[in-house]
Amino acid sequence: MYIIVPSRGVKYSKSRLRMKLNNTMVNNLVSIMLDHTISLLNQMDCNIILLSPDKNLSKRYRSERLIQIVDSGDSLTSAVQQVLSAPELKHINNFYLIMPDIPELTSKILTKLIQNSKHFDNFLVPTTDKGIAFLKLSRENLRLVKFGQNSSLQFQQITEVNLDESFVLNDLDTENDWNQLKTSELFSQTVYKTLFSS
Repeated sequence: MYIIVPSRGVKYSKSRLRMKLNNTMVNNLVSIMLDHTISLLNQMDCNIILLSPDKNLSKRYRSERLIQIVDSGDSLTSAVQQVLSAPELKHINNFYLIMPDIPELTSKILTKLIQNSKHFDNFLVPTTDKGIAFLKLSRENLRLVKFGQNSSLQFQQITEVNLDESFVLNDLDTENDWNQLKTSELFSQTVYKTLFSS
């Protein structure tokens, strides 16, 4: 099983949050969420494809099952095409993708997402704002899709995809998302409170 984790890198992710929060805070937040996602995946029986224009990002992690593909940084859509054309991944017919900006992600949730997807070639878990939280697509269909605003709806138009709405996860893109996180039980139980209580 190969799971793509896309990231623009610590210093360039979350442009909408940077309009409201200072860069240091957003950098720390991106680091926490990415580290958390990679840590959970390292506990699973999977191979991790770290997809980022930051060529040094993989140095943060010690994992024999992690490879990095350095993309051009233009868009997630074009970056995913680079995964599909990578010689070392030519033998892979189905890809998983998880976004590293889901604060509520746990090993229990991740295990359930993978279990739910096993019986389908195309499987999608949306975010509350109609984005993508978790995705499994065949190589053929992954070539067709475009990531962006309301991307979960676009996926459903392009290909027959099994939509799992038993999990509708919150991502962290905007000031409103951040304010909701700060008032949640999750915030008080994690490192978020220590770093971002201001």
